[in-house]
Amino acid sequence: MKETPHEFAGRIVLITGAGGGIGLALIRAFGKRGASIVAADLTTDLLARALEEARAVAALCHTVAGDVAEPTVCQLLVDAAVERFGRLDVLINNAGIGGPVEPVCQMDLDGWNRTLAVNLTGAMLCSRAALGVMIPQNCGVIVNIASNVGKRGHAARGAYVVSKWGMLGLTQTMALEVARMGIRVNAVCPGPVEGERVEGFIRRQAEVQGVTADEIRAEWIASMPIGRMITAEEVAEVVVFLASERASGMTGQSVNITGGMVMH
Repeated sequence: MKETPHEFAGRIVLITGAGGGIGLALIRAFGKRGASIVAADLTTDLLARALEEARAVAALCHTVAGDVAEPTVCQLLVDAAVERFGRLDVLINNAGIGGPVEPVCQMDLDGWNRTLAVNLTGAMLCSRAALGVMIPQNCGVIVNIASNVGKRGHAARGAYVVSKWGMLGLTQTMALEVARMGIRVNAVCPGPVEGERVEGFIRRQAEVQGVTADEIRAEWIASMPIGRMITAEEVAEVVVFLASERASGMTGQSVNITGGMVMH
């Protein structure tokens, strides 16, 4: 089955963490293919960026501000999609934070709990709310934005690593639970994605290791066989594929987008 220019026409896509990086790339990728979008993020400032991206590709976009760590907010996002557009076809659990950059022996408990609340519990809460709509429809797609560190350890990033390993377990569990209901659940595992967020990680990692940010950046790039970081657009294109009927036989998968850094 080939991609068509408007393959998401008439379909409603809810994107969390929509105001930056991968979220903005997702808006462009789905919007230019005809999707109507519900964009969610913490603040109205971030959502203003989402609206700009949607307008650039002439996509309908409804914005909702809120914290996905709050159960009432996650239900509100799904309710807003149904109220505005009448249904929900695709949920992209993209909201996430980097969490503490420190070894486990010095781990800040509040930072640990907050990271799991946003990255993992938030994905579960949004999925739970979305499935309340998708199950009666007998169709739907959920794509979780995990990470390459969902498949391997990473020093001084314990909270983030654990949240992403958990997201892969959540992906497989939900896939098994709803496969017979016409709903597919997959995840993507990006490597370092160039942009503001990864540069913040690099700076904090450099501080922990007592080296320069340039040294950390060079180390990360050297670990990638393609010799560069991944772009947000490359991640978005894989997500679009997983959300499309072209991936109708795929569920419970965690797809690497790492430039060869991770191959399992």
